[in-house]
Amino acid sequence: MGRLSGQNGRAYLDANICIYHFEGIVEHALRLDRLVREAANSGLLLLTSEITLTEMLVPAFLANNDEKVRKCVEWLEGGSFVQLVPVTRDAHKNAALLRARHRLKTPDAIHVASAIDANCRFFITNDIRLRVPVKMELVNLRDI
Repeated sequence: MGRLSGQNGRAYLDANICIYHFEGIVEHALRLDRLVREAANSGLLLLTSEITLTEMLVPAFLANNDEKVRKCVEWLEGGSFVQLVPVTRDAHKNAALLRARHRLKTPDAIHVASAIDANCRFFITNDIRLRVPVKMELVNLRDI
């Protein structure tokens, strides 16, 4: 797992990581399984924000699939491997600043601001264009 191996603390999972895990995307399955296993063994807490719930539910609602909606909500709120954190007012303010300074899209800015708010050391994503603050380390899924 490279630089995450043996780390304790907090790592933020971008919505795309949660979607890959929930959907069982084969291309990423081994990396994600390794991430979850190593995080559990090392004391690394995996977090994501409530906006991930919004992003994950869209395909289920578009498909009019109530069962998938139920499973998605249950999966995220159940804390199977990732803890869902609220998007605070401070995170919203910080997201606006991040959006203005780095021209991030609103969802991306909220994710980064939520990671800052939750004191995450790592931000795990598959989005190579994303920018995070210097004090936080960006980790691409392909490097896990």
